[in-house]
Amino acid sequence: MFNLIMRWFDWADGVGSMPVGRMFEYTEDHVAEQFRQERLPLVDRLSRLPCLFMGEGTGDEVCHIGTITRARVANGEVHFDFVLDREVPPLTNATIFAGRRQLDMPHDFEFSRNHWAVKDVDLYRFLMRNVRPGRQRPSVFQLPDHENIEPQLASAMMPFDAAFTPVYESIRQATEAAGLRCRRADDIWENRPSSRTWYR
Repeated sequence: MFNLIMRWFDWADGVGSMPVGRMFEYTEDHVAEQFRQERLPLVDRLSRLPCLFMGEGTGDEVCHIGTITRARVANGEVHFDFVLDREVPPLTNATIFAGRRQLDMPHDFEFSRNHWAVKDVDLYRFLMRNVRPGRQRPSVFQLPDHENIEPQLASAMMPFDAAFTPVYESIRQATEAAGLRCRRADDIWENRPSSRTWYR
């Protein structure tokens, strides 16, 4: 799940507010009930979710991924502090609009109204599938430009030490229980040495 917080101004100052009456608009009832008590939002629970911070529009407006660090309800408003995740590059509303059905945002009007929704969608999975930021090229091995993505594959990276075998086994069992396939990174990435002759 993730918070979708849309408002008409930018996200530069790290603080925001939303009228309580705009909370849970465009949110499925069964989802909203998990975050509401006696008609008031459970802000501590909401703060545990990742956030998509958007301005109104469907074009080149910039939106961000981040988290709420503190929130409270006062005078009919939810006041909140937030931080933007600098590891995730800024997105455009056009990108979100193009993937709106994957994000449970099928109503165009949702992009032109200040509101706070909760979506029962894995935001980071959406980003992994739809946003392909540039990456640094490794110097030890090559990765093709258009490698195949296996959505059910989890890779584990750890030191080459027998002491870590139980750790890997625990990770493998947990991923298999979640319906994934786990492999150690040294089993996935194969880098064949170039044919060179070495002399002493």
